[in-house]
Amino acid sequence: MTSTNEVKNSVTEEVPKEAEKEIEKLIIQRGKTGKAKWVIFALAVFLAILELYYQLGFNMAIFDILSRYGIYCPWLLEPSIFFQTYPAKAIILSITVFAAFLLYPITRKRLSDKIPWYDWILATIVMIGPLYIVYLYTIYHSVETCLEQVTPLTIVMILLIIFGIAEATRRAIGPVLPIVMLTFIAYGFYYAYVNRPMGVTGIQWMRGLFNLFIGQNTGFLGIPLHVMI
Repeated sequence: MTSTNEVKNSVTEEVPKEAEKEIEKLIIQRGKTGKAKWVIFALAVFLAILELYYQLGFNMAIFDILSRYGIYCPWLLEPSIFFQTYPAKAIILSITVFAAFLLYPITRKRLSDKIPWYDWILATIVMIGPLYIVYLYTIYHSVETCLEQVTPLTIVMILLIIFGIAEATRRAIGPVLPIVMLTFIAYGFYYAYVNRPMGVTGIQWMRGLFNLFIGQNTGFLGIPLHVMI
């Protein structure tokens, strides 16, 4: 015979599982209703085009074939930033955090299949950070060059990128990984702040942190995003 304690344990185990299933259903539904459905669909199509059309060189192949028959379509080679791996990774990051803010709710205590207005605003704001990297690349063709002069705007944008990645990760998988990430990042900023005689050491450390965060082959735009493209 099954004891009373065993029955209680089985019931308490089933309830969280059922609740988790309902939560997952509502999260999935957030991207399938209203305007969100078309926005997510458009972003997915754009990412597919970016990956196949530009990064795999399909547009170059089409351009070469048409050129052999005397048909010149220079617009196939634009915009040029899509051919560069670094800005392409920044674009992918901006779209990813934007979609995460739409698909995953800010809290799982109050769930709805509709996306609240504040998530649309937050998603748009965090998207600006990675796109700022694309803007810098179009001007300097190397983000490291612009980091020689640390500006307040650059600091704000990097902090915005950090917030966007941390919050998107928290919404998707929970708070543990964002806490670990933010702890190490906070230590880096703290060290740069306390070691600044005449501002020299602190600024050097700040530049090093920024290069680590948004360098061409390190940090947020390093190996994980490079594998994606």
